[in-house]
Amino acid sequence: MTGASIYVTAVISASAAILGASITPLTTIYQNARYARRERQMRHETAVRDECIKLLRAVWDLRTMAANNNEYHGDEMGARLAKVRRRAADASMRWVMIATLAPGDLGSSAKRLGMAADHLAVERAKNTDLDRGRSLRDPEFGEIDSCIKDFGERVVAYFGG
Repeated sequence: MTGASIYVTAVISASAAILGASITPLTTIYQNARYARRERQMRHETAVRDECIKLLRAVWDLRTMAANNNEYHGDEMGARLAKVRRRAADASMRWVMIATLAPGDLGSSAKRLGMAADHLAVERAKNTDLDRGRSLRDPEFGEIDSCIKDFGERVVAYFGG
């Protein structure tokens, strides 16, 4: 029996040594996994934030161009409308990116804002006389302004503000 207890003691001692030696690597693996998860989360938040800023910039540029075009009379109206359409297309691309990265309220609000930008671009094209190089009527900013406000509030809420 004494021989068996020596073996049992040896097995227990060896197991304890192995277990003790494995705790440090397991702790390191766990900490590295937490760090990697935190890094992914930070990269994701940065990507969402960047896309939100780019969407807002595209929409504000579009809105400003629409207002400026309304006061413009001249031969460059076609080129100016093309810039409006490019900003609307940029806004459409941005809302899709946001909806992909952040589905839910933020993505839905981004979609409404992108659609409002497209509506404004279409409305401006319909209400412009290219032959005379001028707008036929003032732009309607109600929809886009409402969507800008809603999107801004959702961005702040998304980032915990």
